[in-house]
Amino acid sequence: DIIGTEMGNLALHVFEAPGVNMARIPVLGRNFEYFGEDPYLTGTMGVAETKALQAKGAIAMPKHFVGNEQETERMNYLQTTVDRQTLREIYMLPFEMAVKEGHAGSIMCAYNFINGSQACASKENLTDVLRNDWGFTGYVQSDFFAMKSTTGTMQAGMDHEMPIPQYWSSANLTAALAAGTITTAMIDKALERRYTQMFKYGIFDRPLKQTDIDYTTNGTKARDIGTKAAVLLQNNGALPLASDVKKIVVVGKATQVYAQQAIAGGALLGKDFGAGGGSSDVVPNYSVKPVEGIKNMLKALGNTSATVQLVLIDDANSSATIDGTSATFAQAMSAAAGADAVVVMAGTIAEEGADRVTLGTGTTGSSLTAAVPSGATAADGMSLDWYASTSLSTPAVLATSSANQNVVKNSGTASMIKSIMGQTSTTAKSMIAKTALVLKDNAGVAMDPALVGASGPAILETWFPGQEDGNIVAQLLFGKDLAGNSI
Repeated sequence: DIIGTEMGNLALHVFEAPGVNMARIPVLGRNFEYFGEDPYLTGTMGVAETKALQAKGAIAMPKHFVGNEQETERMNYLQTTVDRQTLREIYMLPFEMAVKEGHAGSIMCAYNFINGSQACASKENLTDVLRNDWGFTGYVQSDFFAMKSTTGTMQAGMDHEMPIPQYWSSANLTAALAAGTITTAMIDKALERRYTQMFKYGIFDRPLKQTDIDYTTNGTKARDIGTKAAVLLQNNGALPLASDVKKIVVVGKATQVYAQQAIAGGALLGKDFGAGGGSSDVVPNYSVKPVEGIKNMLKALGNTSATVQLVLIDDANSSATIDGTSATFAQAMSAAAGADAVVVMAGTIAEEGADRVTLGTGTTGSSLTAAVPSGATAADGMSLDWYASTSLSTPAVLATSSANQNVVKNSGTASMIKSIMGQTSTTAKSMIAKTALVLKDNAGVAMDPALVGASGPAILETWFPGQEDGNIVAQLLFGKDLAGNSI
């Protein structure tokens, strides 16, 4: 509803979403854009989003049709091979629901190949299944630069090439018409499908005029959504924090974004939103940092005497800063031991264009060929420790050589948390009873077993909270909203 409203404010008419691919691969970089590994759940949520957007006069575009379940080599080499029954029952079901129940005005075809055909040139999927079986009457748009041919795509049932007329340029279409491989009727049909949806949703009936976005109201709604979407994974007494708490220590890594910035897909340390990449990148009007959010909550609770310290620790767990002042690791641990509450923030960042950390064994068409560190496994790509310090649009590879495009580094996060839990508390509560780990993730993480169970911290999964990060996390930590009401 908010997206549809703000699209109206911005005079936009097509929303290239919802993403309804299956989050069945744990390291998939776009899992945060999708709805999970269950096709019916994904379809149900995709239908709801489609209906809400189109009720506001925007055309929804469920994507990426079909079999785009990873980012690695999706644009060039990815061939998804799946038997037809499984394809229908799992990977196509959310799209079928979006078409039959959500009445989606458009569908986006994918980069990958599917059962031998490029997704935007698959007559079996775009015509036989989508239109003939499901009764789809909208238009099919390509993912950006996904089309690989002029005639094969139009013959398969494509309608709209994005973002430029590359294969469907005037010269290419004229040549194809002259050769008889396409017909004027095919072009007319593609235009008819697209313009029908534009007329249906009033695109030609309203002025292209932008109006002000209600940032305050929509920000409050975003805060409420983010708070309700979090998951409490375990709690050994640390949560909720007491309203009269005296000292809170927020702990994070100096090289990581989690304790320092509001988190969204593609978030990069020291960079504003939008510095990452991909279609999920949004540049908000404002953002709320973690410490700022906790201070907002303390103020709302009338607690004017509490202090909030930000402790940032290096990757080697040898040095730190406390509120910007240099300190030793031992001093950082002492600050945690002497706090009434310890909030550790960690997680995993991902975005479009790259999956989470992969093993650097080499892939066709890439230069990722360095040796894998001894003992490394696929689970390392899901751990809290590994991160890439450069652009996430380049594959982050767990390897031993800097010759790779984007070698990942070890943040030492798990060891840091275990060190915190191993301290002797100098306050009334034990470390177990006063420490909470806040996760900010694109998907699930592989947790160190020492942190799970009765001897571990409270664990709160907040995913990517977005612009209201600080306020969302603070509300969850205290169990109250910024008006002081229990949540």
